[in-house]
Amino acid sequence: MKKLFNVIYSDIKKSIFNIGFVGAVFVTFILCFATDVYNDPTNDKAYSVFEMIFSSDSEILLSQISMSSIMVFEKALIGYGNMFLPIVASFPFVVCFCAERNSGYMRFSISRSGKIRYYISKFISCILSGGLAVMFGVFLFGVAADLIFPGIENYSTMQDSISAFYPDGMMIVVVKKLISAMLHGIFATLPAFLICSFCRNPYVILCLPFLFMYIWETLINKFTIAGFEQGDFNVFNTIAPYSPYSASDLLYPLEAERLIPTLIVNILLILIALTGFILFMNKRTDRGC
Repeated sequence: MKKLFNVIYSDIKKSIFNIGFVGAVFVTFILCFATDVYNDPTNDKAYSVFEMIFSSDSEILLSQISMSSIMVFEKALIGYGNMFLPIVASFPFVVCFCAERNSGYMRFSISRSGKIRYYISKFISCILSGGLAVMFGVFLFGVAADLIFPGIENYSTMQDSISAFYPDGMMIVVVKKLISAMLHGIFATLPAFLICSFCRNPYVILCLPFLFMYIWETLINKFTIAGFEQGDFNVFNTIAPYSPYSASDLLYPLEAERLIPTLIVNILLILIALTGFILFMNKRTDRGC
């Protein structure tokens, strides 16, 4: 067991202390600014955080509660951030893993640690590096939002109702959002982790999960919209557990009809990724070395 912890610790260091991790944090931070935070009722145009920062209309910032720092922070990873997450979150691990494989160093790592320890270690380092990169990026965005946008207490309409909006306190909201971001990052890395077991090309490893996740999310949205159009207003609770990022919903109270499928789906996703990785690595002609 001690040897397993040592291998995991070594792999986590490799995945976090590299340029890929820093790049993932920075890109996540930038993508958060592409989130739409305001809809102009006059022309139904959506404005991103970037556009609102450079907007000359300060009246909107001071009159629209949706422009408060905490509400802007809560919208992080919506839109483009969510779309590109499979690439960004996987980057720290993929860079490190592909370099190890293509250099031939993998066979020496496996011979020292053993195959199962090696596979488990890679899985843990993959999900942790991806989850932490996304979480740190969202945290930096939250700091920037707090510096740029007004605090929610500055809006006259909220003076007596902040506790109604945030009964547990805003700090709990921040913590939940950061944990949610980490879960987003963890599950965004699973497809790339699986593909790493049978593909050497880092571009393919990063791009295929992006395409797969995009199609998956699009299908979920289409089924949801179709359900609403047919009058099935419970369709969201039925389909939401099958979203690739439904794990973040577990941070909030869920009814049993949605909680159980969400748990089952996410446990299955983890098992499929880990089991598939082990099987593919062992089926390689060089037995994973």
